[in-house]
Amino acid sequence: KKEASGDSGALIIEKEVYEFFNLRNNAFRKGVFLSVLRALAMQARTWVLIFFLGSYLGFLPSLSVLGFTYISSLIPIPTSLGSHEALQFFAFKSLGIAVSMVAVFTMIIRAAEIIVSSVGMVFLIKSGFNLIGNKFLSYDKN
Repeated sequence: KKEASGDSGALIIEKEVYEFFNLRNNAFRKGVFLSVLRALAMQARTWVLIFFLGSYLGFLPSLSVLGFTYISSLIPIPTSLGSHEALQFFAFKSLGIAVSMVAVFTMIIRAAEIIVSSVGMVFLIKSGFNLIGNKFLSYDKN
């Protein structure tokens, strides 16, 4: 919608984007908090997984392993097949961890992501059916 001042639609959208990224905006702060919380959870997951695979690695050095996981997701290969293992090979080798653990590490990471996405899919499907059911029920009343 156009404002009375005669601003174009692009300027209105740009103003809304700037307002969203304002530090006083609660939605922006919640988004940053959730992003940091997710990154910390993934960092802890990486550290604990390396520990249970038989290598002790400090919390901060395991950040490089997580970084290579993020980098592998940037490569446009479906599910990062092969690229994740290749990048983790270099990370594990440079950190002095047995490179034979790379395949196990990446498979466990993928299995955990599949479980989380499957749970999310179940909730999405359930919510979708509830929404469709509510629409049909409200349609029948009219």
